[in-house]
Amino acid sequence: MPGLNPEQYALLAELQAASDAYLDSLADAWAAGEISLAEYQQLFKQELKDLYLATAWAVTGDVRAKSPAIYGQIAGTLEGQYTYAAEFFIAIGLGALTLNQIKARARLYVAAGRQVAEGSAMTDGGLPELPHYPADGSTPCGSNDKCTLRIDSVENGFDIYWTLHPAEHCGVCIARANGSPLRVRYGAILNPEAWP
Repeated sequence: MPGLNPEQYALLAELQAASDAYLDSLADAWAAGEISLAEYQQLFKQELKDLYLATAWAVTGDVRAKSPAIYGQIAGTLEGQYTYAAEFFIAIGLGALTLNQIKARARLYVAAGRQVAEGSAMTDGGLPELPHYPADGSTPCGSNDKCTLRIDSVENGFDIYWTLHPAEHCGVCIARANGSPLRVRYGAILNPEAWP
């Protein structure tokens, strides 16, 4: 069945913790004058790419990735994150952020990789691309979204639930949870309006 299992969520947490630590070290190296801002930005972008690819591979279990759709999703996610990162690095260059603020914001980019995991699990399972994934930036929670997807197999398809977990949730997440399930039959989403 498509979707992430507890072991995959645990592996994702490990990948993200390692990425957070690496990005912290890059911020420290930049602050100490060991690398230039341009080098920092390039290494930052490469880490996001590496993390998102590793995330998809961990979910699909195949380093070649089982579907070109997964690579398309990663490319789309990276394009959006690189746009945000350009503004982030402008703010760094202007001195508008403290070192702690830089590290905190970098963690948001790492957390956004969860949308790659959720999407890869869906694509790998034969589901169509969903209108939204947790932590995809489509909610006020952004990459801090603590929701997950629950997928139930039903006759001719799946019911997909936007699942809330213990956390403070925004109105959009609550609406998606209340509007669930998203009904997928014969590979098509019957009620996309269920998740505003």
